[in-house]
Amino acid sequence: HNLRYLRSLFDARHTHSLDLHDLKLLRMPPEVLELGWSLLALYLNNNELTTLPICVEEMSCLQTLHLHHNRITRLPPTVGLCLTELTDLDITFNEMTRLPLEFGNLKKLKRFEVGNNPWDMIADETVGQGTKSLIRFLQAVKESIHGILDVQDMA
Repeated sequence: HNLRYLRSLFDARHTHSLDLHDLKLLRMPPEVLELGWSLLALYLNNNELTTLPICVEEMSCLQTLHLHHNRITRLPPTVGLCLTELTDLDITFNEMTRLPLEFGNLKKLKRFEVGNNPWDMIADETVGQGTKSLIRFLQAVKESIHGILDVQDMA
């Protein structure tokens, strides 16, 4: 595993794609963040991750992020705020119950896979309706919360 890890890091400088699947990673290695803005694709699927560091915001050019088959319970809002170039996001087969509403900002997503998580906030039928429906759902929830907050501020 160690040799494949080092080879992947070396290759990523040229291919702008980093494949670290099936390495039993418990957290995202700091070397990944050093590649930062130059990465276009990051594959961290089939590991033991429980979250991502907040500083993923530095990967602002990322277009593909695969996190499926981990143990992720939450993702930082910075993913939705700063990774706005994402077109492919796969978070299936994790342990997530909620999504940051900021994910509604990911308007370039063409593929947004969220199935096989124990969602509290998303109905199964919404999960099955596809990317655009998920984004609209997150935007609607965010707008309704802001509306409630605005009314409370007036009182």
